[in-house]
Amino acid sequence: MVGTIDLEEEMLQGQADIWRFIYAFADSMALKSAVELRIAEIIHSMVFAIQHPSNGGEPLYDLTHSSKWILHDSKLTLAPQIMAQTHPWLMAPWTCFSRCMKVGGVAFKKAHGSEI
Repeated sequence: MVGTIDLEEEMLQGQADIWRFIYAFADSMALKSAVELRIAEIIHSMVFAIQHPSNGGEPLYDLTHSSKWILHDSKLTLAPQIMAQTHPWLMAPWTCFSRCMKVGGVAFKKAHGSEI
């Protein structure tokens, strides 16, 4: 019985891993949307009332260390890099990898018909 449970757990874990791989792109697309919508700027502009929890915790509507990197007008920002890396033009070659493995060639050229 123990062997059966271990096998079932392994199968479920394997399935969970595959689902995570299938939807891994969603994090990048959500990040791209946050940059496009300038959500960090909206929070950073303090147009919202900042509420201080009664237990003395962190104020609500504050930026995290990570979200500060997506501010467009910040001296140090990754917003342009996020927009570039998630642009359809750069995403298209990723859909050509299996074809490149089968017949050879460069994914970018297969996707766009020319070299970079």
